[in-house]
Amino acid sequence: MSIGDPSNSIMWSGSVTRRYDSSDSGALPVSAKHYPSGVTSTTTRRLSARGRIIRVLAAVIGMVALAVGTLYGEDDWFPLAPFRMFSTADDPNLPVKIARVDAVDATGARFTLDEDNAGVRRAEIEGQMASLMADPAKVAAIADAYAAHNPGKPQLVEVDVIIEHHWLKDGSVTGEVTDEVVATWRR
Repeated sequence: MSIGDPSNSIMWSGSVTRRYDSSDSGALPVSAKHYPSGVTSTTTRRLSARGRIIRVLAAVIGMVALAVGTLYGEDDWFPLAPFRMFSTADDPNLPVKIARVDAVDATGARFTLDEDNAGVRRAEIEGQMASLMADPAKVAAIADAYAAHNPGKPQLVEVDVIIEHHWLKDGSVTGEVTDEVVATWRR
């Protein structure tokens, strides 16, 4: 089959005609206006009834999944559900809550544990907040992480998981911050 052979041309539904050169497996489709001179006819291939049914079913299943995800889904259903954390707003007069972990070492020094000195990010603490509140003994894992990151430093004798409440008025920071200790571990 040569490039100029009309049987090598296919017309898909719509107005765009594409030609594929079967002798070159890497060939890209070329629009009809770039056909070599003398090529004037095309062959039309239609999608079979089975193919149409499969495509319609796939589209319907996709739309149903999107509808269910939109109505009932949570963030972890993405992309079949919206990111609710970005699609909702909090009351502009309620406090913003931020997790923090404070520690006291054997010398009595109090400091904040973070990713640099304990290898634990705030998001990890916030994600485990309910578990830490339910079982404060799990806070010992944070003390162990600090010890692993800081060999030779004084041992921790207390670790507090704290929620900072940054108060707002009409969406603006008031400057008032209150701390709520929600879990404590002591050696």
